[in-house]
Amino acid sequence: MNTFIGLIDKYLILCFNLIKNKYMKLLELFLDWKMAWFGLIFLGSIFNAIAFELGILENNINFSYACYAFGLLLGLIAKFRQTWTWTSKTIK
Repeated sequence: MNTFIGLIDKYLILCFNLIKNKYMKLLELFLDWKMAWFGLIFLGSIFNAIAFELGILENNINFSYACYAFGLLLGLIAKFRQTWTWTSKTIK
């Protein structure tokens, strides 16, 4: 019985380590693309709010996608340049 419980314990530890490794890889991937996420979520929201206040979204609601796409584009440019376009300091 003790060997069976020992095998279960080893199996659970192995499963936990596999899940932990997958989680860490996902977290590293998310953090590597942090500038792109910032551009998509934050800058896209700002551009969307500006378009809403200017009344652009009243006639064409799909323009909201363009606002977020533009934010993502700025984030991707910043990610590959490793700096935002309005600063000269490199972010790492």
